[in-house]
Amino acid sequence: MTFAGLCVGLLCACLCVSGSRAHQDAALLFWAVNRLLDGMDGVLARFSGKASDWGALLDISCDFVVYAAIPIGLVVGCRGLDALSTARLFMSLAFLLASYFVNNGVLFYLSALLEKRKAGAEARGERTSVTMCDALIGGSETVLAYCFMFWARRTSAQALAFTFDVFSFLVGITALQRLVWARAALTGDKNA
Repeated sequence: MTFAGLCVGLLCACLCVSGSRAHQDAALLFWAVNRLLDGMDGVLARFSGKASDWGALLDISCDFVVYAAIPIGLVVGCRGLDALSTARLFMSLAFLLASYFVNNGVLFYLSALLEKRKAGAEARGERTSVTMCDALIGGSETVLAYCFMFWARRTSAQALAFTFDVFSFLVGITALQRLVWARAALTGDKNA
């Protein structure tokens, strides 16, 4: 199911490259199917007793490929732009991907440190393999943000760039929230 989700997500990204309205509609549908498969694979693994660390790693790795591929596909699919608009769009894409990089680095390194201290996801009774502290942007917000990206792409390259910028900012706030939470969790300083 994880590989099926990856294939559907990559097909979504490929459809994003097309300027066709029908392909954009199909891309949005494939995004929804990708998210459905992603939500079901862990549930199915736990229900069948086949949940594993390898499966969890594969799941998040496939998610990250799709999370990167779709915005790239949306940008590559923008045609007929002048040089300034193209540069603006690619700069916004770079900031978006950089915000993911920083946020995920904080999230997963924190998770590793908490596991090392025997205070990670399992000790906290979480159903995921990594500790997911509450923060501004999570899975549901990401699904909505990507739906906005599809809508923005239909509107204009400027709207897509703006959507990337807003989401980058929100992901950046999320990374800061996780750092603050991490300081308290790792130092015992509840005032952090």
